[in-house]
Amino acid sequence: MNPLTEHLREVGETYPQHLVKAAGFGISMLVGGVACLVHALLPFVFVTTGSTCISRLHSRMESRRAAVLEGRKELASVRLPQGGEQLGPDPAS
Repeated sequence: MNPLTEHLREVGETYPQHLVKAAGFGISMLVGGVACLVHALLPFVFVTTGSTCISRLHSRMESRRAAVLEGRKELASVRLPQGGEQLGPDPAS
């Protein structure tokens, strides 16, 4: 399988959706990292910014992971056709 399409399928996102979300995480990490570096030099500045950033990102990632797992459960419960059977309205009804 193609690693790009496989990952996008796993997380249930299109390429543009994934690009925006992943870039958002990356930018948040960069901002939090810069705040930590400034805090290292000036301990009275950005006292909780780094830990707040990490907590926020962790919460976002965990909620996204839960949504992906829930989507997989729903997908697993879908009944697939057997042999030549077709899904759809029952022609006899």
